[in-house]
Amino acid sequence: MTLRATIPAVAALSAVLAAGAASVAQTDPAGTFQRGLRAYQEGRYNDALMAFEEVYAVRPLPDVEYNIALVSRALGRYQAAIAAYERYLVHPGENPDPARLRTVRETVTTLRGLLARVIVRATPAQVTFTLDGRPAEPTDGALLVDPGEHVLELSSPDHHPERRPLRLTAGGIAELEVRLVPLDRVPRTEPEAPSLPAWFWVSGAVGLASAGVALGVGLNANNEARNYLRRCVDNEPEPDCASLRTQRQASLDTQALAVNVLWAVASLGVAVAGVGLVRWLASPSPRSARVGLRPSPGGLVLSW
Repeated sequence: MTLRATIPAVAALSAVLAAGAASVAQTDPAGTFQRGLRAYQEGRYNDALMAFEEVYAVRPLPDVEYNIALVSRALGRYQAAIAAYERYLVHPGENPDPARLRTVRETVTTLRGLLARVIVRATPAQVTFTLDGRPAEPTDGALLVDPGEHVLELSSPDHHPERRPLRLTAGGIAELEVRLVPLDRVPRTEPEAPSLPAWFWVSGAVGLASAGVALGVGLNANNEARNYLRRCVDNEPEPDCASLRTQRQASLDTQALAVNVLWAVASLGVAVAGVGLVRWLASPSPRSARVGLRPSPGGLVLSW
């Protein structure tokens, strides 16, 4: 149902709201209702929900309940939307629109399919669930949870509580195995996966740089050798070949020493970096259930 399809006469809206305003001083249900409509149209769904809930506290009318359901759905709070829709179906008001009732029933079915299922196998079996600080009860062996990020806490008498982060997708399934630690034992904490240490990057960079310099020195020595052969062996020997031979030998000795040192440094750097990489790969990572949030647009009832 679209917004424009349900726009009422302003006079009728004010008359219905005014009927409930006398018992609540300094309360303007009509103004609050309009504030909720504006907030919804501007995409400020939290403000819209707050406004409609304020109106419902003064005038608990079916169409206000319907709007609460639609805004809750837009916020991704599917469980709250289902509850509001079901209350609306129980008390839809006088002469309800059969098409809307049919749409609401279909919407409830759709939203139930968007709830994530969290299946928990816990030891001990008798545990109490708290989801985001509020008690939660399994339904058919699974917790039905809105998509998004949550924190699940399990507790049991004589055991340490256990907290697990959850990241759930619409309609997804997360399976958890949780073993609570008795109070007479120290709970085991899961280590966080460490990041690669700074020395890994430093040693790797030094090793690669040394290997590059060694390669450059080696290529330079090879060029000098080819130049000597071209001038003093392959062609007619030049008068200064003896001097060139002495210079070439000294240069080659120096470059050979430099190459050996650089290759040693490169090998050490790569080896140290390799040890760091192996240790990082072998480190444990924290366990969490990873199974986003898919908002659903909806139209509002503009009056009741």
